[in-house]
Amino acid sequence: MLTKASAVELAPFGIRVNGVAPCIVDTNLYRYAGYSEEEYEGFKKRASQNIPLLRIARDEEVAKAIIFLTSDK
Repeated sequence: MLTKASAVELAPFGIRVNGVAPCIVDTNLYRYAGYSEEEYEGFKKRASQNIPLLRIARDEEVAKAIIFLTSDK
């Protein structure tokens, strides 16, 4: 809703608003949280089954989306 509300309010000024909201991203976050490699792999496998692509996002994919949305292209 924040993205939608911001887009509506800023549109008269010619400002577009986009949002990138990935679900689960394969980063070191879970390892730092105390997951063992075995636990983390099990978590990724379970989580992947609830995602249409049947896999979690990689950090490079999220970064590329953000770079694209902030570019002039």
